[in-house]
Amino acid sequence: MAGVEGRLLNDAVLLKWIWRLIDLLEDNDLCRQLLTAKYLKKRNLLSSKKDSGSQFWRGLQAVKHMIRLGLSFKVQSGGNAMFWEDVWLKNIPLRLEYPSLFQSCSEKEALERDFWDGEECTIPFCRPLSTEDMGVWEHLMSELEGVNIHDNRDTPVWLLEKSGVWSDERVYSTRTMYIFLSYRGVINKRMKKLWKSILPMKLKVFFGWQFRKGCKRGLLSNRRNGKETRIAISVGG
Repeated sequence: MAGVEGRLLNDAVLLKWIWRLIDLLEDNDLCRQLLTAKYLKKRNLLSSKKDSGSQFWRGLQAVKHMIRLGLSFKVQSGGNAMFWEDVWLKNIPLRLEYPSLFQSCSEKEALERDFWDGEECTIPFCRPLSTEDMGVWEHLMSELEGVNIHDNRDTPVWLLEKSGVWSDERVYSTRTMYIFLSYRGVINKRMKKLWKSILPMKLKVFFGWQFRKGCKRGLLSNRRNGKETRIAISVGG
């Protein structure tokens, strides 16, 4: 597959590696250990600017920012989540919730733990806060009162995976990332049958690409383990 769809699928697959590098459950993965030892050491992946190295590593660095489209953190140590850039306290990054404070902060790429002195959060600013900003700052401080820092590592949670209840076990899915990159969260009812079918992922992506190009009516049929799945297609050009 070539073109835009091929690039989006490639990005979604590369982002699976980004997840493996930040997920604490992957600690015993040999490839993860090698990449961490060679390129990261003790640095945080999402804040790392090391874009030199192998072609594979440069590819990871080029797409890693897109993982934030569906990434959230359950903060424990504050060593993985970036204070302003990541989703960890609210449903959106704090830089969007408190834009004036973000602009005034002198350390915009700090981790959550970098602002924690052991008892409370101390944010450095590069200029005095206005009266209005002081009120915003006090509101942020009240939000942070319920945050407790522990020794355990931060847990990544994948928000694009559907679930009836909130779960810390929601992990990265190449399928949901590809769908989001393709449709930006807009539900395509004509595609729902395709993604729910038992067709192999490669076929799902291929036919999804054909649908976006505008195919004529037809019928997809796939047989696996004695069970046949048929999907009627009717997509306008």
